[in-house]
Amino acid sequence: MGTKSNPTGWLSASLTAFQKDVWSVPTVIARWAPHIERSGHSGKAQHYRFALSSYPLLSALIGELQSDAQIEAEIDAQLQHGDYSASDAWAAKKIRLARDRFRRDVLANFRGCCCVCRVDLEELLDAAHIRSWEEDLQNRLNPANGLSLCTLHHRAFDRKIIGFDSNRRITVRQLKSRSQVVRDQLDRYRGTPMVRPLIKVTL
Repeated sequence: MGTKSNPTGWLSASLTAFQKDVWSVPTVIARWAPHIERSGHSGKAQHYRFALSSYPLLSALIGELQSDAQIEAEIDAQLQHGDYSASDAWAAKKIRLARDRFRRDVLANFRGCCCVCRVDLEELLDAAHIRSWEEDLQNRLNPANGLSLCTLHHRAFDRKIIGFDSNRRITVRQLKSRSQVVRDQLDRYRGTPMVRPLIKVTL
């Protein structure tokens, strides 16, 4: 069955072309647009509209077909141009790899340790966003918007139990706890300086 009676043929043809590294999705649409507009063929025009409306889905599918190396190269090129944004429309694989890249960059910025307690076991370290993923789309991948924190201090930071003042010293909320663990892992760091990052972070 041809694309005249099967609009999903656009999806199949575009994915096949992409896998052969011939066309990107925008190029597929752009190459067909003049012909369709000139022809005035209602069927093709309908398929063109379908292609445009299915663009987000097609982009996501193509993202899943790309190799990790291809996606990482795209992310690297973007970051080299000073673009630290990440779109919610990205394929799940690209978002995962972008988050992995953010984590590596943030941990490296703090020399591979928690900026509060200096734990340096990578398995226990997270990259915490200063301005959250949901709050600041333009700086989702910016290492200056990240803190290297162990899992405990990451949770404490997210829950606003700990923070950082203008002098980059650690603040700790007053807590109603008699636990020695709380005193050892939280209270003891009150007023101490955070680990100095290689690249200044925006607190």
